[in-house]
Amino acid sequence: MKNLLLLLGSNLGERVKILDIATGNLGRTVGKIHCLSSFYETEPWGFTSPHQFINRAVWIKSALDHSQIFREVQKIEKNYSRVSTRNGYSDRHLDIDIIFFDDRVIKTAEFVIPHPHFHLRRFALVPMAEIAGDKVHPVFMKTVSRLLEECEDSGKVYKYDPLNPGKNEIL
Repeated sequence: MKNLLLLLGSNLGERVKILDIATGNLGRTVGKIHCLSSFYETEPWGFTSPHQFINRAVWIKSALDHSQIFREVQKIEKNYSRVSTRNGYSDRHLDIDIIFFDDRVIKTAEFVIPHPHFHLRRFALVPMAEIAGDKVHPVFMKTVSRLLEECEDSGKVYKYDPLNPGKNEIL
């Protein structure tokens, strides 16, 4: 079984429900859910929007290869409409990024693993550090926790409790 680490995000609709459904779909089609991070509320990154994101990291044990995983992730994302923009960043019901696939470095025409911008984004590093802080980035040879310590992104990341959404702890 291979270790797959994903980041899910949503800033439109019933954000937590969308992430829960997507997580369940990943568990049915990609592999066994090994670990989930807490939910985190974050500002949009790379564009301006009044809609805050909810993000969650998901660790899956999978027997699929990277191409099969990519196709399954694309199918799950396509179940949700997405407004496109010229720069690629926009409001969305669901975004799923493949952050790590074991310790492999993979470059295809469709995707790059590890995710090429993951180390620059607090909204990705914080949930990933919660469940895989000791994971070593195969390019930078630093742990996720270390990448978070060194990250210069100033984006605010709040732990999000769906049962008590008004009381968020900033991280």
